[in-house]
Amino acid sequence: MFDFTHISPLRIMLIDDHLVFSQGMAALLGKLTPDCDVSIFTSVQKAMQALETGTYQFVICDLFIPGSNVKDFIAVCRKNFPESHLIMLSDNMETNITRDLFARGAHACLSKTVTSNELKIALGKAYLGERFVSSDLKSKTATSFSAARNTELTKKEFEVLQLIVAGKSVAQTSETLFISRATVMSHRRNIMSKLDLHTAAELVKFAFENNLVRK
Repeated sequence: MFDFTHISPLRIMLIDDHLVFSQGMAALLGKLTPDCDVSIFTSVQKAMQALETGTYQFVICDLFIPGSNVKDFIAVCRKNFPESHLIMLSDNMETNITRDLFARGAHACLSKTVTSNELKIALGKAYLGERFVSSDLKSKTATSFSAARNTELTKKEFEVLQLIVAGKSVAQTSETLFISRATVMSHRRNIMSKLDLHTAAELVKFAFENNLVRK
């Protein structure tokens, strides 16, 4: 297994909007890579500022962070900060998303339930410029969880979902689909109920992570 002791100082950037998860991951990284310095950020904008003033051997980032364009962030990192090795995390990542992340410059794709052993392997592979996908993600197919959830939505609900993800207001959605604002709100409530989600941010995150966004 890769030996990190020769990398000094070892600096790791961790980007995730869930602080509790970030703190737990930082503690795990501290055990896997002795004497490492883990910096936690809640947005890619703040992370980018830090990258411009310091060197990080690893950038570990959640796939979707509300208010942040993570995929563009990956491309910018690979272009401007080639010394940083990118590892992407997600609760649910399908095969086509994994391919896209690698195409943009990511080195590894891991689920948030990854074992400590696989996390250490991923760090080593990434540092050597090799690609790595955690075992649970390898077993996923492109028609898994999201496809099943998607079929629960009616055609009109799916259209409303697309506009919510695009950042459209209730009024704009109403005008675009030629339906009343009350109907838009009704569709939105139905979508939330069917997908067991409670906020617009959760809905947007679910749509991106489950590949429900039209290109």
